[in-house]
Amino acid sequence: MTLNKKIAISIAFILLLVAGSYLAENLSKEQGLKSASVIRVQENGNLVALMGVDVLRALKEQESPGDKEAKGLSLLYAVGAAGIADFNQIEVKGIDSKSVFRATRNEITGDYILYFTDRGTVNLCNKNDYQRFLVEDVSEINKIN
Repeated sequence: MTLNKKIAISIAFILLLVAGSYLAENLSKEQGLKSASVIRVQENGNLVALMGVDVLRALKEQESPGDKEAKGLSLLYAVGAAGIADFNQIEVKGIDSKSVFRATRNEITGDYILYFTDRGTVNLCNKNDYQRFLVEDVSEINKIN
């Protein structure tokens, strides 16, 4: 086999590997969005970030290091970590789109928690009442001006 054929085969192999990687990434992202293990964070309808539950768990450790009692991450901390600092209203939607929570900046305090479930999703609740979910299986957080 000549050197040019080896180079051509190597380039074709690399291109197939890159294309396969992009395909696998898109499939896993879509599956995560459908199962609510990935949350879409938007600003006025424009995508700002995709946050996986694993990222939210890591953020929880930053927010309250070593606190094993904390059952979730504050909504304000998660929104801030996504790069949204100034907002008039936040809307949180569940995967079923039937459960929607809306609140103004003045209404949202550190009491609103993204509660980690055993299914690898998060539910929005008030930290004083972990039993009553405001939104189950959060799939979107939207900043509304």
